[in-house]
Amino acid sequence: MNRLALADPVLLAPRSYPELTDRRVFVGGGCGELGALAAHAFAAQDCRMVLQGDQSVTGLAGELEGVARSVRAFRGEPDDVQAAARLGEAALKAHSGLDVAVLTLDLTARGMASALAACERSAAREAGHHDAPLEIGAVFETVLTMAETIAERMARAGGGTIAYVASVERFESGNPLATLARVGLEEIMASQMEDWEDAGVRFVAVTLEDADDDQAALELTGALLLTASGRGEWLEGAVVSL
Repeated sequence: MNRLALADPVLLAPRSYPELTDRRVFVGGGCGELGALAAHAFAAQDCRMVLQGDQSVTGLAGELEGVARSVRAFRGEPDDVQAAARLGEAALKAHSGLDVAVLTLDLTARGMASALAACERSAAREAGHHDAPLEIGAVFETVLTMAETIAERMARAGGGTIAYVASVERFESGNPLATLARVGLEEIMASQMEDWEDAGVRFVAVTLEDADDDQAALELTGALLLTASGRGEWLEGAVVSL
């Protein structure tokens, strides 16, 4: 795992990225506070934004009006892989393709427990009983489906950037779900890079323990902008912990 120092001046320095002007950027997976940070960062680079999330996404879209080059928003969160694939396609169609996709994950103990419970209910419905087996990978399933749908189109168009942004708990918390989620994220990144890196699709993941930490929030957006602009080659394929 690649851990950057919180005081890294490269990430904290305010920058303009002309390479990102008019880029088509999707922020989804539930959005939330980390998604909002990412959306504001890319909007400030004059990108064309596509947002997906719960009811708060409408307010976020309003905040970006007049900052981003354009803003589209989709309300709702997919509860199965078919809905996730349709959402990925809708995001791609909004601007006839995407250059950047930022997908948010809640990997805190609370978020994991909620996701696991939802997966168990879904598995039970499909199996017709309430003791259907469940694998931890199911927690990532809808977000991964969106990522795969988008990565395939990016690859055909010559490349792009997919970034995962995750809320996590401290390693020392000893919570087995949180630890399992981090390991799963690393494995997912390795697998996706193997599938899509040669086609020009870049990947990065950033995990954040405290979204209220202004310095860490600056590093989060810095890592995303650097990777998407092509200036952060050393970040490509990394899981960055902040």
